[in-house]
Amino acid sequence: MLRSGVILATALVVLAPSVSTAHKSPRLTVRQRVLSTNQTLESSEARIKHTIINRRSQPIRGRCTAVIEGRWTHPTTLENRSYEEDWFLKIRKLFPGQKLRASGTIFVEHPDIAADPAWQPQGVTVKTKHCHVR
Repeated sequence: MLRSGVILATALVVLAPSVSTAHKSPRLTVRQRVLSTNQTLESSEARIKHTIINRRSQPIRGRCTAVIEGRWTHPTTLENRSYEEDWFLKIRKLFPGQKLRASGTIFVEHPDIAADPAWQPQGVTVKTKHCHVR
């Protein structure tokens, strides 16, 4: 009984969650603005603007990941569909206190609904998931 208790205690210490430095806050300020959205039967698109500010004391490199999602519904079949696409912003070198401004148009294609004009647009959503700093 004592031996199994020691083995259990050792296993709990080894398997205990540890603090990971990779998941700490990167100390970046990331702001995203969606300037406009547009949906056609071929694609859903959004014009976006990102502002990234380095709050660290050393230069950083990395990338930010944003996801665009276009939602559609069919009034006859009552089917709902959503289409997603990842978009990456590469940060080459951002010095302490420096701002990086980036803007562009991101889109997701959906050619499978282009043949049926009955599909109705339900909106476009853009979310910045995370910024990974090296």
